[in-house]
Amino acid sequence: MSAKKTIKDLPENWRELIIAIGREGGIEVHLLNAFNISRVVFHRFIDEYPEFSEAVEEFKRLSEEWWVRKAMEAFDDGKSKMFNQHLWGFIMKNRFPYHWRDKTEMDITSNGKEVNGTPIQIEIIKSQDK
Repeated sequence: MSAKKTIKDLPENWRELIIAIGREGGIEVHLLNAFNISRVVFHRFIDEYPEFSEAVEEFKRLSEEWWVRKAMEAFDDGKSKMFNQHLWGFIMKNRFPYHWRDKTEMDITSNGKEVNGTPIQIEIIKSQDK
């Protein structure tokens, strides 16, 4: 059985590589392939190494900026007719779900349990607008 991978197994310039891939609009799988690591190892590195986690957060921010810039360039260059806003929105919602989504979910129960053991009652009142 092989030894457990650590951050020391990454190339010396791992942080610069993460940032460079983010600047190109990269996604997580690009990092996995660049470092030849699995998703499990990648997420363990995020949990165990604050410096890795910080670099990945910067990667996400830079990648999102790249995608937003591409959309803005399409409009600035007069190519908006060729721009597929639905595809772009789909890409943004799937690549950056923490900022781009159609709906917001709210847990009003406290970890899936009733609040103080009391069921919640919702009353819908018809508007009195004329």
